[in-house]
Amino acid sequence: MRRILSILIMLTLVLTIAGCKKSSQEPPKGLTPVETIQYYFEQWNNKNPVGMHSVYCDSVKVTIFEERLALRGLRYVKLNSCVLDDSHDRSKWYPDAYSCSVVVTEFEINFRSGHSDSIANGTFIWRYWLIKETSDSDWRLIQWGAC
Repeated sequence: MRRILSILIMLTLVLTIAGCKKSSQEPPKGLTPVETIQYYFEQWNNKNPVGMHSVYCDSVKVTIFEERLALRGLRYVKLNSCVLDDSHDRSKWYPDAYSCSVVVTEFEINFRSGHSDSIANGTFIWRYWLIKETSDSDWRLIQWGAC
């Protein structure tokens, strides 16, 4: 019993450490905020947690391991619309960023079981907040949530 418990603990540690590595797969350079979100959804639909993770800011605390768990049972995610939202002064949200942007999406998601741990099948409208850390950096996803 102790041996099995030790093996499980070691396996959990290995998976946690492996899931915390920064992605080596990067999106194409020079994408707009809308194109960055379109890339993210493409990776999500392709069930590619490394590709999804590649558009996050370093400060986003989602690991590749957590994304793999969230992708279990995913049939598809379809991006129906993706538009830039210029209606807010975004600079106050992330004052240290070179530039901020918000993209509003409508997407449909479907899981074999009817839901994941955090979202049920259906159509949703979510906002995605992105920042550029410098004038030369690419847009990175920093926050998201339902409208």
